[in-house]
Amino acid sequence: MKKLTPNDPDMQSANLLSENVERLKALVWRNATDNNPTNIATEHEYVLVVAREKEALEAQWKTVTSDIKDVLFKMGYRFPKETMDRLLDHGKVLFGEDETKIIELKVHAADYQEKLPSVFELDGRLGAYDLKEDFPEAGKVFNNPKPVRLLTTFFSFLLRNNGDTVVDFFAGSGSTGKTVLDMNKQDGGNRRFILVQLPEPTGQKEYPTIAEVTKERIRRVIKKLNAEEAGQLDLNDGAKQDRGFRVFKLDASNLKPWDSNPEDLNRTMLDHVDHILPDRSEQDLLFELLLKLGLELTVPMATRTMAGKAVHAIGGGTLLVCLAEEITRKEVEPRPRASWIGGGNWPRQSPPPSSSGTAPSTMWARPIWRPSWSKTCC
Repeated sequence: MKKLTPNDPDMQSANLLSENVERLKALVWRNATDNNPTNIATEHEYVLVVAREKEALEAQWKTVTSDIKDVLFKMGYRFPKETMDRLLDHGKVLFGEDETKIIELKVHAADYQEKLPSVFELDGRLGAYDLKEDFPEAGKVFNNPKPVRLLTTFFSFLLRNNGDTVVDFFAGSGSTGKTVLDMNKQDGGNRRFILVQLPEPTGQKEYPTIAEVTKERIRRVIKKLNAEEAGQLDLNDGAKQDRGFRVFKLDASNLKPWDSNPEDLNRTMLDHVDHILPDRSEQDLLFELLLKLGLELTVPMATRTMAGKAVHAIGGGTLLVCLAEEITRKEVEPRPRASWIGGGNWPRQSPPPSSSGTAPSTMWARPIWRPSWSKTCC
């Protein structure tokens, strides 16, 4: 999310958005008080709101005549009978999953103008206070970090499903990640976030780029939430939120590009005996393999050492990957699949979705997949 000022070029380019994106509103955020007696005081910024499917935002409530099913009154009436009858007739009552949940009043967006007003007031210094609480060392890097309260207001309005994903291409101090983590803690949701940040220099030795600051703040927020959760009474039957995250850096392929030289074909072939770039790790190769197979980067995985080789189980063993420099048939063939994933402390998890419904249960080694993969990458 990027904050816009009146003179920001992005305010003009906002009118040139893709035809697949519909502009909803330009919100006015009063975030400061400028006591300037001689000139016009600038006390606000703009927040541009767009949507790919505007109708999806209006689908929280259908109509006032929506059918009400399984009405239970075991806990009694919340209001006098006359009031309750009137609310039911107008479809203004929300019921829980069973009789133990107290009923709630339904408020339609058309009737509640303060749900997300076009002009709102929020102290712009709150973002700096939030950052100082989580990461005091980062205070000198950001002039105007986004306040968590501001993002909570937007996300509460936009994220109707607890499994929704927020993408922030201007991650900065990581306020979006912190907001999502806090919201999940409050209601037990499973919202996810994708933060994107260029490695812009900060001038600080310990955290030289903004991307490093982003990652460190998220780590500290997660550590704090986990510590708070550890000191609380467990009311969820041992179920805890998974607050882990993975960090990826956009880069070129791990494989050398094929650049044939007809004048010296023998030398070209020798140069490609080893297709892997010298500075790439086994983990780099593993994640590029996942992308080439069409799997998500968030797919569950675990690593186990077998016969001196690191073996990666993707999706609880649906796909087995070994990227060792050398692997022999003697090390692979005598071992049935069950012995690789059924014993010890090997995690058992649901397999990842795929177009065919299943993923190949195969043992990979770099000398095996390297030639065939190079054809698709070069």
